[in-house]
Amino acid sequence: MSKKFTAILFSILIFSAGCGKNKELAQDTKTAPIQETEYVEYREQTEETQQDIDENPKEERVASVSVKMNPDTKSVYIEALFSTEEKVDENEYFLEGIQVLRTESQQTPEGGLVRWYGFYQEEDACRNIKIGKPFEKNPFIEVESKVSVEEIDAKKFEVQAGSGTVPVWMTPFSVFINPSEDWRGEGEFYSVSAVDSRDTRKYLCSLPMMDDRKPSQQKEFPLENSQADELELLGGGISSAVELEHCGMQSVFYEEIDLNSIQKVEISCFHK
Repeated sequence: MSKKFTAILFSILIFSAGCGKNKELAQDTKTAPIQETEYVEYREQTEETQQDIDENPKEERVASVSVKMNPDTKSVYIEALFSTEEKVDENEYFLEGIQVLRTESQQTPEGGLVRWYGFYQEEDACRNIKIGKPFEKNPFIEVESKVSVEEIDAKKFEVQAGSGTVPVWMTPFSVFINPSEDWRGEGEFYSVSAVDSRDTRKYLCSLPMMDDRKPSQQKEFPLENSQADELELLGGGISSAVELEHCGMQSVFYEEIDLNSIQKVEISCFHK
């Protein structure tokens, strides 16, 4: 055997040995695959944890509920005190049978306080308050004490406007305008204002609530309501409203008003 052939053979043997070691090293550094038994144990633990969450949700209680309602307007104000030191989010709750138009919350030394303003259809919804959280297995939250219910007064004003009479009801937190028939003049828009005991006029709303003209008319003849631009807003303005038949509406204020100070309601045409 020649020296040249011997040197080549020796080089091949050394290279093959090195490759074997590198292959073994690469296999050692790989992460070992999860065995089937380990995966089953992990899955069972996860399912047990989720089941415990489902069967034992975070307990929430309502310490007290007070209700102020007016049967004439079917408007209602509800206040609930939650027994918690954590900040409450009013958007996480719902009231069964209540059309809520405004909510607010605050933290007090006694717990989280949530307020709802709106309207109801059935009186039972106000006398048997059900507070819940959507998407929960048991959505309704326990109320620890008897619900306190108080019927409050409303003021009614019969206002001449258009071709008829418009009944305007007010409570300290709401407005309810409920004509029984059409009264609006063709193509007319109206401004509603209230006059208090100091003869101060404050803007309430416009009727109808929406501009129902054709887009071309809206563009050519935009509505200009000087009362809306110049007068102070009654109750800080309308927080939210629902339009009713015959250019009526039900709405709630941003702030409560002194109902006794309201002496008169006026409805005047500002566009025809």
